Amino acid sequence: MKAAQPLKSYTALLLALALACIGSGLADAAMISINPSKDNTLYQYNPNEGDLSNALGFHFFTGTILMGESRRGVLAFDIAGNVPPGSTITGVSLSMNMSKTIDGTARTTELHKLLADWGEGTSRAPGEEGSGAPATPNDATWRHRFYDTIFWTTQGGDFSARRTAHSAETRFLYLPSECD
Repeated sequence: MKAAQPLKSYTALLLALALACIGSGLADAAMISINPSKDNTLYQYNPNEGDLSNALGFHFFTGTILMGESRRGVLAFDIAGNVPPGSTITGVSLSMNMSKTIDGTARTTELHKLLADWGEGTSRAPGEEGSGAPATPNDATWRHRFYDTIFWTTQGGDFSARRTAHSAETRFLYLPSECD
């Protein structure tokens, strides 16, 4: 996230890495937390609404809304820039807090590795942000990796169909709804 940007509603989102740092023949364990380097919400494309995004908003969305449209969240972590060289990552955990739901029922969110890079422009959705905002240059949208010049191969994002546990190699995470 950019320093001037307010924290999203997933403030509690931490990528905790258990590191076994080897130096001078001694093994030291360290725990670090990494916030996303970028994030965005992909709003299911509706030609009547156009391409929507919420790169710089306060909230992050996944799941299906009352009108049946999907919201997918994408997160990127700069692991190489935050983990000391020569470290061995021995464990990872991802924590998120659901702050709003349609009916108060707990939901399961899957993690999938994104297969292509994507952008975070300057869009900021108004109000409670669930409806998104018109995409700005370089925003990730349902149709675009980088609005409005580079498209996903598949609308809704190019991601591995296999659910994955987060690892050092998984830099981009896609959070689809449990119904996808």
